[in-house]
Amino acid sequence: MKRILTLLLIALALVGCATPPNELIVTKQEVYIPNKSLFKCPYPYLPGHFSSNREVAGTIVRLYGNNMECSNNMKALHQDLLHARNIVKKY
Repeated sequence: MKRILTLLLIALALVGCATPPNELIVTKQEVYIPNKSLFKCPYPYLPGHFSSNREVAGTIVRLYGNNMECSNNMKALHQDLLHARNIVKKY
């Protein structure tokens, strides 16, 4: 009887060792930080008064150029963040 009990305990021990261990599910989270240059929105110094139409026109041209640069930076930043969101959704 002791032999059967011993063999039974050994068999149960071997079966317990043969079962695969439970897998741990680990979630990796990362913080996405966009390039600093994308946050740049320059603005020119605007004088309190203009002495000529040429100065007004030059200021308008600078404002337009800066607006385009800022707009492009914000679009690129938005695209980067959408891309990062899509990567996170995959996991």
